[in-house]
Amino acid sequence: METLINEGLVEKTVSLLPEDLGDVKANIEKKLQETVHSWDESVDGIVLGVKEVQILESGLGFIDFGDLAHYTVRYHVRYFKPEKGKHCVGKVCHVSETGISLLVLDLINCRILEPESEDEIIDTRPKKLLEKLGKSTLDNGEKVYFKIEDIQASNDSIMLFGSIPDKE
Repeated sequence: METLINEGLVEKTVSLLPEDLGDVKANIEKKLQETVHSWDESVDGIVLGVKEVQILESGLGFIDFGDLAHYTVRYHVRYFKPEKGKHCVGKVCHVSETGISLLVLDLINCRILEPESEDEIIDTRPKKLLEKLGKSTLDNGEKVYFKIEDIQASNDSIMLFGSIPDKE
């Protein structure tokens, strides 16, 4: 199985309000921790953890009430980067007549939908998914191996759509 969890170094600007300047490093770390479990375009993935924050430079100058102080920071980040065509594992959280809902890393929603065909009745779709898995039922919490077919990401969330790969 491909690894979709990566680590890297990120450099970005973090802005603080004047009232947050009492303990700059702690408040920058707090802001970065608030990004954990959110989509981050700088890594093109979901942030899982942040550590080793370094302040590289500050753009302080004169600060009026309401102005922001800007800091360039560098930090290590651990992130989940889903990619179309890669394989992943999720835990079953719901089975319905239209497909299977999974949670990846107990955090990210995934829907497994069997493609519809003209002669297919909607009630047979989960049966076909179960057949592909070689099972007659699926229990909540059971792990399912799937292929990522589509990724929908917004500012702070992500939704995966997948399929059950054919058995080889």
